[in-house]
Amino acid sequence: MSEETEDALARARDGDRDALDELLRRNQDRLEFSAKKLIGRELRARLRTSDILQATYLDVVSSVGGFRGDSEDAFCAWVVRILTNNVRDAGKHARAGKRDVRREVPNKEATELEIPGTQPTPSAEVALGEELLIVSRALKDLPEDYRKIIILHVVAGVSHEEAAKQLDRTPGATRVLLARARAALLLKLEQIRGR
Repeated sequence: MSEETEDALARARDGDRDALDELLRRNQDRLEFSAKKLIGRELRARLRTSDILQATYLDVVSSVGGFRGDSEDAFCAWVVRILTNNVRDAGKHARAGKRDVRREVPNKEATELEIPGTQPTPSAEVALGEELLIVSRALKDLPEDYRKIIILHVVAGVSHEEAAKQLDRTPGATRVLLARARAALLLKLEQIRGR
């Protein structure tokens, strides 16, 4: 761990908001990726990624003094555990009927419905959070255009045509780019897992 990261973690634990903000900013992409995956299809209609991240960041600010990790990856894993709990609580709230879904305006992030009755166990949620951290770390190591196409197409569910517009490429080129990006991601994941 770099001396700079060690210092930032210590200052954040001691209540330095600038240090904490810097740690969160540096890991924003990883945390946003994790949030989108944890929210899942069922909750996307009612829960915005930005809202759940904001609630999580508030929890982080109030409890960072209790964080005992010694690396940026440990910090990220700790934040993802808080995020996982917040998503689970939001899901329980929604399923308990505390909100009238007939009056809700669908969230623009929603794209598909999840199969009912497939509630993950708490240990499965923790395992998912850990797996998301591994994937986000692997994504971070990929070239920028690979990261962009994976996030656009796989995470955000953008079509090849829309991705092509955003990346200034043809739809065929985005298909090739996505195939290469997926292959590169698989190699990175194998390296991280030590296979």
